[in-house]
Amino acid sequence: MKKKCTQCKKKKDLSEFYKKQHAKDGLTYWCKSCHNSWNREHYHKPEIKRKISKKQKEYFRNVKLKQRYGITIKDWDRMFVEQEGCCAMCGKHQSKLDISLCVDHNHKTGKVRGLLCQQCNAKLAIVEDKQFCAIAQRYLDNGGIIK
Repeated sequence: MKKKCTQCKKKKDLSEFYKKQHAKDGLTYWCKSCHNSWNREHYHKPEIKRKISKKQKEYFRNVKLKQRYGITIKDWDRMFVEQEGCCAMCGKHQSKLDISLCVDHNHKTGKVRGLLCQQCNAKLAIVEDKQFCAIAQRYLDNGGIIK
């Protein structure tokens, strides 16, 4: 099956179009080639960069939180207030961090446990990996050599 690109006006295979969820046929109007060349030319121009409103940012943040963790922005805000704006593990305040607190969740159950700074979240992921911890302990016990 073929589709006509509205930019270059050529008929192309459907595989040459990006997927677009809300389009009638589920595909973009421009072919991948036209999209890519336009992006290369215009993406970094400040007058072209898309300005996202506060409302849009909040919407996308809410969607991401809902999809990944099953919580809303209100849930995140409630946890933030309960934790007094601090990492639940190390106690470092949000204002002292480069990026916002991460949602910590149990990877087996999906249950949200709290908000952590990025460092604590990464360290916790390593600690939860029992096999890795055993290998790391063996490495340390043997003076840096794995036998």
